[in-house]
Amino acid sequence: MRMQPGVPRHFPKSSVQASPDTEEALYDDRDEAFPATQVPKSARRYAEVGIPRRPDGHPYSEGQYPTYTEVPPRATRIRVTAHGPVLPHLPIRQEEPLQAQSQSMALPAPQQQGLHWLVYVGFAMLLMLVGWIVMNALLSWWQTQQDSWHYGYPRTSQTEAVVGHGDSVAHPSHFVALNLHGQIAVIEIQGGDPARTKIYTGPTITSANADLAPVTLTFQDVNGDGKPDMILHLEGGTSVWINDNGQFRQQRPDEQVNQEGGGR
Repeated sequence: MRMQPGVPRHFPKSSVQASPDTEEALYDDRDEAFPATQVPKSARRYAEVGIPRRPDGHPYSEGQYPTYTEVPPRATRIRVTAHGPVLPHLPIRQEEPLQAQSQSMALPAPQQQGLHWLVYVGFAMLLMLVGWIVMNALLSWWQTQQDSWHYGYPRTSQTEAVVGHGDSVAHPSHFVALNLHGQIAVIEIQGGDPARTKIYTGPTITSANADLAPVTLTFQDVNGDGKPDMILHLEGGTSVWINDNGQFRQQRPDEQVNQEGGGR
């Protein structure tokens, strides 16, 4: 059997004690008997080391032969030299610019979800409420403007009628209805003669903006006595004044009147 070079052979022990020189000669004869041949590259070990020797130059004895193989150093192993450790050469990672990092690390914008349909319903109802309030305010303002154009301030209305108080068709009586800060007053100029003037104090208006409420007059026989009575048209109602003894007086609670007929 052929042994590979560099590997010691173990000989059987003999009764003859060999000296160190003899042992070295045996090793030399072994090398001559088995000349070294080149190991093919396909079967060659990676960096195999030959026979190690002791510091005095002699080979190790049987059982003391250290067998080891060199392992190629890793790329990341730190190599120590006489000048200190040498760090391995590692590729340097190219850092991205700060602006590029901030753009790459930016979180995606959250997707906006549509509003619930009740939100649109509530918004539409709110618009309707605001529109109703604004419309009422505009109508009230428009009505006040019309009253100011027709009745002025204080609110005043005038009319003429023949009521049998010394008047005639040629000389009818002149009536002026006045709202003086909520207090109603009626001025009658009988027969158109200022010397025969009577003033009637009517009811008081207590509602909001009472001084802006107009008052008008119509004449109608409401008790059936053949004489026209005076009816005051106020905000939210009427006030009946009975034609009695050449002047007008306010209707008493026990008197029955009928305002269904037409009046002047």
